[in-house]
Amino acid sequence: CQNGGTCFDHEDIGPLCKCPVGFHGSYCEFTGKVCCTRKPCENGGWCIQEGSGFVCRCRLGYIGDRCQFSE
Repeated sequence: CQNGGTCFDHEDIGPLCKCPVGFHGSYCEFTGKVCCTRKPCENGGWCIQEGSGFVCRCRLGYIGDRCQFSE
């Protein structure tokens, strides 16, 4: 993980990065207003900009930081 991101092991898919505020991407390699530029939320999730970071609000039946997993 780049830019101070923390690596953790997800039991189903393996290693992932948790990015600090202001960074995003698989390896925390991107900066900027992610909701506008990258559209990071999957499966119809809503992107909510929080400063230079974001939070995804997932549709029913999906979970994960980017709504990438089915429940």
